[in-house]
Amino acid sequence: MFTRVVALALLAMTASAASVGSIAAEANCDNPRVVGTQIVQAGANEIVITDTSCNGAASPFRAAAVAATVDVCGIACAAPTCNLDSGNLPPITEDCQVIKNSITIFNGISTTFSVAPKSLKSLTHGTCTFFLSNLSDNTLTACWADLSVQGSRSGSACFPPVMPLRSQGVCTAVNGVFKIGAGHSGK
Repeated sequence: MFTRVVALALLAMTASAASVGSIAAEANCDNPRVVGTQIVQAGANEIVITDTSCNGAASPFRAAAVAATVDVCGIACAAPTCNLDSGNLPPITEDCQVIKNSITIFNGISTTFSVAPKSLKSLTHGTCTFFLSNLSDNTLTACWADLSVQGSRSGSACFPPVMPLRSQGVCTAVNGVFKIGAGHSGK
């Protein structure tokens, strides 16, 4: 049993590192370093939630303790932009739907989540990753519903049938504090 847990943890770290590398460029994440990974059971599906430091620091959470917390729930995103930063193919639609369904479950437990300064939080299932990149020097309190709506909006603007062969869609908050997107996980 312990061996299986260790193997799953290593698999999660490997999977999250691959997906982080593919989303870091568009998310303005310099020197990405995975600082936390957890596998969450959402119904019959596993979701990998990854916290990534975007400044190369060992842990973004030390800096978060001194930084102010800013509530970004409800802040609008500009029109999504599409790119090939996550590879040549879009994610599988059903994998993105699993993430949206999981976010609905998370929202029922707590409506918000935090993202440390200059960090990235991503949710991955199969070929799809939804992410929020904190571009500010403050800890952000974000809403699960916003991640679902804006991530879906970004994907819908960039994935087939609207715009085939785009692997990632990203929207930037109108105040420039964060980016939300959906893209291929690299799997």
